[in-house]
Amino acid sequence: MGEAANVSHALLGRLFERLLADPQVAPALRSSIARLEAPVRELAASDPGVLSSEQHPAWALINKIAGHSSALPTHDAERGEAFQRFVDPLVARLTQGVPGKPEAYADALQQVQTFIDDEQQQQIERTRPAMDALGQKEAEHRLLPLLRDQVEMQLGKAQEVSPTVQTFLRGPWIEVLAKVMASEGAESPEAQALVGTVDELLASLQRPDTPACRDDLRRRLPGLIGRVQQGMALIDLPQQHRNRVLAELMQTHRRHLAERSEDAAATPLSPPSPEPAPQPVTAPEPEPEDPALPDWQGH
Repeated sequence: MGEAANVSHALLGRLFERLLADPQVAPALRSSIARLEAPVRELAASDPGVLSSEQHPAWALINKIAGHSSALPTHDAERGEAFQRFVDPLVARLTQGVPGKPEAYADALQQVQTFIDDEQQQQIERTRPAMDALGQKEAEHRLLPLLRDQVEMQLGKAQEVSPTVQTFLRGPWIEVLAKVMASEGAESPEAQALVGTVDELLASLQRPDTPACRDDLRRRLPGLIGRVQQGMALIDLPQQHRNRVLAELMQTHRRHLAERSEDAAATPLSPPSPEPAPQPVTAPEPEPEDPALPDWQGH
């Protein structure tokens, strides 16, 4: 064994020792992670990325397993056991047969992520029977972390989302969802409409690819912004915060809807401002009317 191989062997050993020493990881899952050491060593012999990147699928998988185990409540043995039953066959497939490839670890990572996402959704559903026995505020409080995870997952799939909109979705909008679910139920039409509003809103902030997509966005915006305003009113969001978010949305939507397929550059539908760039607003001033672009602030 060469000097480089010896160094790699020792480094892998220290990495696994650190993982296996984490007291927050359930003992049974520490055993599963330990079983991955041999195949990861074998993979490292042919794939230098194992030792050069923490983002390598093998480490991403191991960290995902360890991270979810650490996040599970210690008193909830049932969830820990269910996760263990799910992980064991995945580990078995990676430790048997021909030497593994990065793709095998990436596929296992996706399966673990899907399990975690499904479990979070199930946890939301399981809170429903207890809601009648809980006070409204307590029910909302219990829902908040579950809904926060769900919104984070939706944000993770989106691009070009401003900090203002991200803050709104991570804060006030989660409160809106918790309030409706606690009072109407997670499966109520009201709750489902507001949950779907997150994906719709994020999609509306992406640049339309074609004139047809632009026309579709134009048709959907009134109802979408109406639901956003409905949620704001539901939690009595201060007017200055409403204005800030709505102004941000209106600016992005106007820019997207003003684009023309025949123009390479965007052209505003409202008269050009004498200023080189618009300044941030707290309470936006009324803009010139444009029949094609409704003014969301007025609703």
